[in-house]
Amino acid sequence: MPTIIGAAEGRGRPGMFAGVGRFAVIGALACAALLGRVSPVEALAPPQAYCLPELTRLSAEWDAIGFGTPQKPSQQIMYGRFGLRSSGPEVRFIRHELRQAFWDCQHGYVESARERALLVAQKLSELW
Repeated sequence: MPTIIGAAEGRGRPGMFAGVGRFAVIGALACAALLGRVSPVEALAPPQAYCLPELTRLSAEWDAIGFGTPQKPSQQIMYGRFGLRSSGPEVRFIRHELRQAFWDCQHGYVESARERALLVAQKLSELW
């Protein structure tokens, strides 16, 4: 009987909805904390937007040089367009780094993609 009287007076257990208000407040605070970590500009722009233009330019430059696939893994001399020469291992290295930079960029590893793009740009400048 004291439980019924206590409930009628507002002092009893509120039932199954006792923790709903508390969970709503905790959820709202968690959302605010997560949203506070990401600025609106970063939330709108995908990570690829920062590295894809640079990688596309490097890829076009690489395609313009036109090195073929090495016939042997350790082929010593490979010729490209414009009289450019390189070795087979170096051509394979540049291709690998360019592909890996695209993969990094597409998966959101922008810093790693930029480092690889810088390395490819340096190797391409050495060829000219």
